[in-house]
Amino acid sequence: MNAMHEEQRLFHAAVDRYLERTASNKTEAGFSASQWAQFAEMGWLGLGLPEALGGFLTLHDAMLLMEKLGAAGIKAPVMDNLILCGHLLASHGNAAQKAVCADMVQGKAMLALATAEKGSRHDWADAETTLHSGNLVLSGSKCLVACGQFCHCILVLAKETNGTGLTAVLLPIDRAGITLRHYTTYDGRDGSDVTFDRVQVLACDVVGSRGGGHAPMEQAMQRAYVALACEAAGAMRSAYTMTLEYARTRKQFGKVLTANQAYQHALVDMYVAVEEAQGLAHHASTALDASDPLAARWASGAKAFACSDGRLLGEQAVQLHGAIGMTREYAVGAFYTRLAAIANEYGDADWHLLRIRELDTGAPHGQ
Repeated sequence: MNAMHEEQRLFHAAVDRYLERTASNKTEAGFSASQWAQFAEMGWLGLGLPEALGGFLTLHDAMLLMEKLGAAGIKAPVMDNLILCGHLLASHGNAAQKAVCADMVQGKAMLALATAEKGSRHDWADAETTLHSGNLVLSGSKCLVACGQFCHCILVLAKETNGTGLTAVLLPIDRAGITLRHYTTYDGRDGSDVTFDRVQVLACDVVGSRGGGHAPMEQAMQRAYVALACEAAGAMRSAYTMTLEYARTRKQFGKVLTANQAYQHALVDMYVAVEEAQGLAHHASTALDASDPLAARWASGAKAFACSDGRLLGEQAVQLHGAIGMTREYAVGAFYTRLAAIANEYGDADWHLLRIRELDTGAPHGQ
């Protein structure tokens, strides 16, 4: 155990040194292939995966990495490749799909998850994309696919036409009938809408079992909720730190801003929110890594807090900076836009609070 702790300490210290050394303009948009290759070389893309696939350390270490990436304003799709697709394929994929996962760890392949649809809002299981249960033809569309233009394989969730449930399939992005429309999201990330026009699916493309895709995807989504909560905690801390430093140096009427009592109270509220967000995210991560029966509840609790208080903190950070906080070139605005995006990604605060009620009482959403 001590050896594991030492390995974890050394790894996270190396991550901190890399991020400090490569700190750049946080307002830059887009995916960097060279940066992604460095992530793979340093082992970031294998955190928590089996050693046979090139993985090491734990899922909790992957979540701590997400917090560091959030604090640094890194826009790379680590969550989508590692925490969502990678862990799902490692647990439920066949031999060929696990080989794809191993390629992802080495930086040789990029993966993308396609669950969101224009009519589903936050409910990833509300799929209108269909897989014909007889001839395995996939039809429909997905939206907000992270870094779709750079991925080699796409993991798609579709409903079986015979009503047996949801099926997950892993498809090469160049499969006939798959088309993509690319764009940049308002927080500066690469996104894509994907259309499946009678795409032929092979039996070996199915991840897990036919009609059995709901449970694996539920597990993946719990990981996503915690990952986003951790990323938000990191972004919140950086936004708070920038605001505190600004207030300590900026003078108004001959006094620094921290001499203003109202400003002091606002900074205290921000500090408390950061500590609470980090505490909830770490607890949820630990519970998930330990397969705690309450892990799903903690995952939604951490995500709900990150949604509401994260966005509020971002808004306050911009406001306390004054006019400079509104400029695109100033990093505090980039942290705010990312926190605003996280507030709607894979469920907003209200959706997760309803999900907690469902987990506690068994009452479905909306009742």
